[in-house]
Amino acid sequence: MRSVLAVWTILVLSGSMVLTQERQLEKSAQCMRMSRIRGKFKTLFAGSLGGTSFRIYVKVDLKNQTDANYIAITDELKAKYCEKKEMYIAFFDSKEHYELYNIPQPERPIIGTPRALYVINRVTGREVLEVYSIVNQAIKTREIKLE
Repeated sequence: MRSVLAVWTILVLSGSMVLTQERQLEKSAQCMRMSRIRGKFKTLFAGSLGGTSFRIYVKVDLKNQTDANYIAITDELKAKYCEKKEMYIAFFDSKEHYELYNIPQPERPIIGTPRALYVINRVTGREVLEVYSIVNQAIKTREIKLE
């Protein structure tokens, strides 16, 4: 009787694990199918840094730092990582620029400021894309309207 119960328990647990894995694969495949828009960028980092938010740092060449390309990149990554509840995308000129950003504040130089920052929180509904420029050693912020 115990062996029948043990076999039954193993079968139920195995079936549950398979269903969970299938659902995760379906969700990932769904995210990838939604990603039809392509921006011009290179990913420098994608992952969580000890917190709950998912961060993506991307390199965008100067000639591609346009509102349209920023929107295309955010749309592509938003679709690719559609299961993430909270996500930040920081845009940089180069890997060296990104490395300046990694210097802890207050030691971080003003030139370490990202060119743009996108934030989405699917729980609260917050979504914002801001572009930054440095003018006279001050950071100027401009918001790009998202539709």
